[in-house]
Amino acid sequence: KVDFDAITSPVLVIGAGHDRGVNPRIARTTARRHRNATYIEIPNADHLVFDGEFLPTTMNHIDDWITTHDPFGCPTPTA
Repeated sequence: KVDFDAITSPVLVIGAGHDRGVNPRIARTTARRHRNATYIEIPNADHLVFDGEFLPTTMNHIDDWITTHDPFGCPTPTA
């Protein structure tokens, strides 16, 4: 069993809009269980959001999320 309250860092959950391998509700439900979660759905994607035509979209979402959520707890660089 996962203790979702024990996870204090930001969490990113990615779902695919047309996933036939995993019910899309699972990703949304998983995101709701974490107190610091963000759910991103890749529209029109099937289960392979990290492959082919959906890879750039997925990576852009991840880059944007990392920039705004600082999941690694890194200090902001100064110039």
